[in-house]
Amino acid sequence: MKFAFGGLLAAGVLLSGCAGITGKDIGQNDVQICKAGISTVMKRKPAHLAVKDQDKQAVYLAIVENGVEQKWGYKCRVEGDRVVWGAENGRWMTDRKDATVTYKVEGDTLTVMQMFYQGGRRVKTFSLEGLGK
Repeated sequence: MKFAFGGLLAAGVLLSGCAGITGKDIGQNDVQICKAGISTVMKRKPAHLAVKDQDKQAVYLAIVENGVEQKWGYKCRVEGDRVVWGAENGRWMTDRKDATVTYKVEGDTLTVMQMFYQGGRRVKTFSLEGLGK
């Protein structure tokens, strides 16, 4: 789903079937959405992402390969109808030229779509059960 924002195309987050996701406090659904979103953006398997920490503001994820936490980490939060993410110690990806991530939940399936500023997209589908609780 696309929304016009200040004359530019931006993607919003489609909240379909996600009871309890309000964008205020981080909840379990937010963790699953963040794992799927970062997995899509960084081209990693969800099994290689571990929750390092979470608070009322964000979920912090680490890449873990062969049981070893890598130096790269990410932060993610759901704000109303958007997922906002960034490098753990970097900026939030909210610039108009940053790719945006949308998602849709249907039953036990979470579909993530990454929309690129200059066109194109990446789509991945996940099982909610496979994203952990």
